[in-house]
Amino acid sequence: MNELIKFLYSIWQILGEMSVYLLFGFFVAGVLHVLIPQSFIEKHLSGRGISKSIKAALIGVPMPLCSCGVIPVTASLKKHGAGKGATISFLTSTPQTGIDSILITYGLLGWMFAVVRVVTAFVSGIICGTITEFFDKEKNTSEPIFNNNEIKINNKTLEVFRYGFINLPQDIGRSLIIGLIIAGLITTLVPKDFFTAYLNNTFLSMMVMLLAGLPLYVCSTASVPVAVAFLQMGINPGAVLVFLVTGPATNAATIAIISKILDKKSAVIYLITIAVSALLAGAVLNLLTPNTSHLITHMQQHVLPMWVKHTSAIVLLAILVFSYIRRRMNNGVCSMDAALESTGADNDILRLNVKGITCSHCVESIKRGLLELEYIKSVNVDIASGKVQVSGINMDKNEISETIKSLGFYISTKP
Repeated sequence: MNELIKFLYSIWQILGEMSVYLLFGFFVAGVLHVLIPQSFIEKHLSGRGISKSIKAALIGVPMPLCSCGVIPVTASLKKHGAGKGATISFLTSTPQTGIDSILITYGLLGWMFAVVRVVTAFVSGIICGTITEFFDKEKNTSEPIFNNNEIKINNKTLEVFRYGFINLPQDIGRSLIIGLIIAGLITTLVPKDFFTAYLNNTFLSMMVMLLAGLPLYVCSTASVPVAVAFLQMGINPGAVLVFLVTGPATNAATIAIISKILDKKSAVIYLITIAVSALLAGAVLNLLTPNTSHLITHMQQHVLPMWVKHTSAIVLLAILVFSYIRRRMNNGVCSMDAALESTGADNDILRLNVKGITCSHCVESIKRGLLELEYIKSVNVDIASGKVQVSGINMDKNEISETIKSLGFYISTKP
């Protein structure tokens, strides 16, 4: 019983410390979503050159996109004229951070951790894009295609809160809860001297975190509570940073899709760049923070009143629960369909089972990609079941399937 109380208390303590920053991060993410639509990103990243890689990393760092959501967006960038350098720079820098994860990194781990994390995402993106561009001998001679099917936002204020406090929590809520549970289990069950006893070697601990983080999927926000638990158990800051970089940036599915969207050479460059950048950043952080005591006590040093922490934690939990319920009940229809749908009796309807749809960005990318086909009138996507319904006249099923596959998804013949 005491262990259960300790487990719940540790989760609530971390939740209280991070909730204020995460709620503010949700709001800023909503603002960015309205101010920087995907068509803007596609327009500014089209073409080749190191300047495009720098732009891609600069745009990618604050964007609240996790590993699953960044794949279809990246595929759309490539489809609409972005060079391999800009494409993989965006893919490298974006999932490592986001305005929400930056703020809770600062809130739980301090400004030094937050700054090094941001710099690592930015620099690794540029390096990966530059190296890819150097080895890429293909010349992009096609004209960029800009998508005119952007969702029209009638009420920008409402859209800020809809995306920030409904869509984004719906995308990361499950991973965040899992991250909190893992952090609570580590804090409760793992002895505080476990890591210092068995992973006392700094380089060895960083390599272990590297090997654990490369194939693992954990979003940048959900990785922070786990990082806090690792620090409290004695893991050095550099090794924890390696986990924060590789966990969100890489996983087995992402690497496979990079090989498909770009090529195997780009996937290898991506993987090596992330690994080397993470280890170097970890070594630098260990030099900057040789004493971890101030990191471990960082939460106790905050001046926020307890009632603010508890209230924000309750609000955050309510948002996560609401987002989960909404996700389960979501029928896949959004305002974009209402604006573009002109389905008549003569329209054909095609129903597909699509695998890999995990977040609102996946849904939006499929909709935007399919609506570029002139014979398609409307697209409905059910995020829960992965069912996609397309209506139009004289539709080309093969072209529709190839469009979906080009965005990193695949069609299943099973219902």
